[in-house]
Amino acid sequence: MKNEIVDYLKTVRPFNSHSHHLSDEGYAGMTLAGLFDKSYCGWMDEAPRTAAQAEAYILKNGCNSYFRWLFEAIEAMYGLPFTAENFDEIARRVEQTHADPSRHIRMLEEWCKYEAIMLDYYDHPGDDLSLPRLFTPVLRCNMFAVCSVPGERDHNGNNPFDFLGRDYDDFDEYLAAINNHMRGFRALKFAVAYDLDNDIRRFDQAAARAAFRNPAADAGQKKAYYDYMIYRLCEMAGDLGIPVQFHTGLGRLDKSSPLYLTELVAALPGVKFDLFHGGFPWMDDLLALLHNFKNVWADICWLPIISTGSARRFLRDALETGGAHRILWGCDTHTSEESYGALLAGREAVACALDDLFEAGAITDEYALYIARRIWRDNGMELYFPEA
Repeated sequence: MKNEIVDYLKTVRPFNSHSHHLSDEGYAGMTLAGLFDKSYCGWMDEAPRTAAQAEAYILKNGCNSYFRWLFEAIEAMYGLPFTAENFDEIARRVEQTHADPSRHIRMLEEWCKYEAIMLDYYDHPGDDLSLPRLFTPVLRCNMFAVCSVPGERDHNGNNPFDFLGRDYDDFDEYLAAINNHMRGFRALKFAVAYDLDNDIRRFDQAAARAAFRNPAADAGQKKAYYDYMIYRLCEMAGDLGIPVQFHTGLGRLDKSSPLYLTELVAALPGVKFDLFHGGFPWMDDLLALLHNFKNVWADICWLPIISTGSARRFLRDALETGGAHRILWGCDTHTSEESYGALLAGREAVACALDDLFEAGAITDEYALYIARRIWRDNGMELYFPEA
């Protein structure tokens, strides 16, 4: 059944819920080492620069999911097994390919064949790389929660007053300006666990006002502002009918579990929350939210390349606790090569999870293909493009 599912998914154009794809400038002078440096492999180990270094690098890292799937993508896209013997030739082919500044986009179109890509370009929130046919921008909103005064910046270097193009002295006018700006987007994105945490509990506008444009605000006032602004922007998203994406899990590990979002999710039943990364390593916490709240979607973006085995287990459990219609996939990568590797990993995880259920007698072969399509395309299109 697994192979049948894989073959079927090759015929379905994927919906990609989350990408950080680079601009043309980000690909300028791209090398093989650069592909590793700009991937999650770069978090784990220094990229090899020579064939001699590659042999030890492959032996050390070949079992790690990040490396496994980037190796597979490079092998497919550049036509050679990723070995020390082939290292120099693969490096030459990478440089030759990316001498064409538009090639990285054609790789997405020709290899990944995405139906749509939700782009989180965090250096320039809301940008679509001037390619609206391929990228749908999400509005990354960390700055609105983290920065209460001009000059303050979130972990991506963004400030909301600079972003909106003017200062605001009146809090209500400021909120109205944010609301007006949101109207051009299909989704909001919060990755505030990289700035502070997901422990969002206090939805007190009066307390938030005390920190607005107040450089002397204390830590408690700043936290009240942070909590309220996240709540209020999510409420606005619900009024506008657009989903809210939330980073959960890995990164900064302090209070980044999905379970810390419980009070926010419960307070806003009309808001559709797309919770990222399977909550890894707190996957059961996300399963609990998926079970208890019908306004929660479980998104496995990134998870299959963090740990393919964990993604397989999470998908099986998510289907058993939440059903077939509230699970999505996305690449969560910066380069075309790693995006294709993430696609291969996601397809593997989906097929293996459904094969597990099929072998257990829980689903039929026909239903397995239905679920596969829902995860791979239809759930995302339904959530983000309901009119399509």
